[in-house]
Amino acid sequence: MPAPGCLPEDVANKLKGLVDDWFNDPVIMKIAGKDGSAFKKMYRAATDQDFDYGDMPTMRGLKRFERRMKTFNKRLLKGAPGKIAALFYLPEEFLKGNPVAARTFDSFIMNHNHYRGTKDTMMRNVIKIADQMRKISKEMALINGGKAKNFTSARNKLQKMYNEYVQIKQTGTAAEAEKYWQDNLKGLGGQEQFKVFEMADRLLRNP
Repeated sequence: MPAPGCLPEDVANKLKGLVDDWFNDPVIMKIAGKDGSAFKKMYRAATDQDFDYGDMPTMRGLKRFERRMKTFNKRLLKGAPGKIAALFYLPEEFLKGNPVAARTFDSFIMNHNHYRGTKDTMMRNVIKIADQMRKISKEMALINGGKAKNFTSARNKLQKMYNEYVQIKQTGTAAEAEKYWQDNLKGLGGQEQFKVFEMADRLLRNP
């Protein structure tokens, strides 16, 4: 029965509006299907009434149902990669007996996994680019310091320095290796890397 002070026509109009909101939403229609079974199950869960044979719901129950509808819709519209399992969560009864919804949900999962795989590949590439730019900064520092004439000789010089550091680590003491690192490799390219990253930024912005 409607709550005191709430007219039956108000409840009827509210219910009609909720029905229209559900069946006019293309996202919900794609996921839940057009036969109304998902709507009726959510309606029953929110109002404790059967949509076809139950008593007239209360305005309070309809508002609870409306909140659930909005939450469900937001989960579909605001799903973000990495959280798809939570944000695209569908109650089991929505998928049971609804192959279209099940296939659509599986498609979300497949697209998500593809995105994650592509994202991981891109991240690895970005890390490689950053490492290469740091290496270029060190080579530029050798050139600017007069220890190499060009990038080819700077690359060879840098490799020899790394080889020497590894050799000291293997044949010398830890203190000797640390001193070589501190004196020759640790701060190498620290100033030049800003220029290198600035050049890369300009290139990426205006290829």
